[in-house]
Amino acid sequence: MTAQGLHSRPIVKINGRTIINLKNVSYNNGGSNQLSSLSCTFDDPEFVNYRLFNKKIEFFVNEGVAESYPIFTGFIRDVFPSDTSINIMAYDARILISGREANPVVITDKNNYDGYTAVQFIGDIITNLNQNETLIDLSALSETTPVATMTGVRTTNDAPYDVFVDKINTIRNTDDPLEPLNYVIDMIGNSLVITSKRAKAGNGVRFSRSDGINSISVKRRAPITKATVIGDDGVSGTFQYGTSPAGEIGVIHNNDELKSNAECTNEAIAIVMAERNEIDEITLEANKGYDLGLNNVIYLDVDDLDIRGEHRIASKRVDFKSGGNIRMRFKLDKLPPTLSDYIQKVL
Repeated sequence: MTAQGLHSRPIVKINGRTIINLKNVSYNNGGSNQLSSLSCTFDDPEFVNYRLFNKKIEFFVNEGVAESYPIFTGFIRDVFPSDTSINIMAYDARILISGREANPVVITDKNNYDGYTAVQFIGDIITNLNQNETLIDLSALSETTPVATMTGVRTTNDAPYDVFVDKINTIRNTDDPLEPLNYVIDMIGNSLVITSKRAKAGNGVRFSRSDGINSISVKRRAPITKATVIGDDGVSGTFQYGTSPAGEIGVIHNNDELKSNAECTNEAIAIVMAERNEIDEITLEANKGYDLGLNNVIYLDVDDLDIRGEHRIASKRVDFKSGGNIRMRFKLDKLPPTLSDYIQKVL
């Protein structure tokens, strides 16, 4: 391991106060538009009688120098004290608008977001949340192409973020039909972002065996070769990509927003091509790039030509134990949401 990995000193702060006697900390950003989480255990007498629930918490990896921003900012949701230590679990700021603890959004025929895009909808929800202070920053949030429309959405018991994710999961960036991309929602600090980067920029952060890579593992699977999409009022379309030595693997996807056979066929093409771009699941254990987030592009400078080149970060995990080194793992290229969310049956 390089000196960078050896000398990194993680810091956890609660409401701006640095925790002493930090025993362990685990940060996990699993992708699939899920919330990132932080768990840590510490023995700090300053916090014994401190009310920790819903307090702001930050995680700095440091990499041997003082960082200007944390890799995680969130709010404590669970506290587990014991005779010798305190264990806490926190989630990023999306916890305020997602899951059981968020106020459900009511969208009816009389009070709705018809005519809004999904991005405009979540922007309106967060603007109301931020009335007293900026809990989730919207300055980095951009619109999708194509837009996801809220027209026709009705609910009385869903959290706002869950509604937003459901709509974003229905669209793809198809600027390049041969490389359709799913949109990825993430938090950078307290800023909500949505991206769909292509791994062709030529400027990815370089990782090699001598600079940044501790280990690499690759899991390969057979991609789907056929997709059938069923739209509104029985319209449908099917696309099949060549033949596969592993045999025909197919899915059926329902999307009532599609109104013609042509639209269904185009969606079937996008499903198959998106899946073919994600057949390799690469796990990279690294000792640099602690500040890299989901969808950032990196370049693997390795001998194996099958994985050499640019990849996108799909998930990230950082673990630390007192007296040890930081362990950081990226999963690459397997960008969520996965097609299993839509599978009705295997053809």
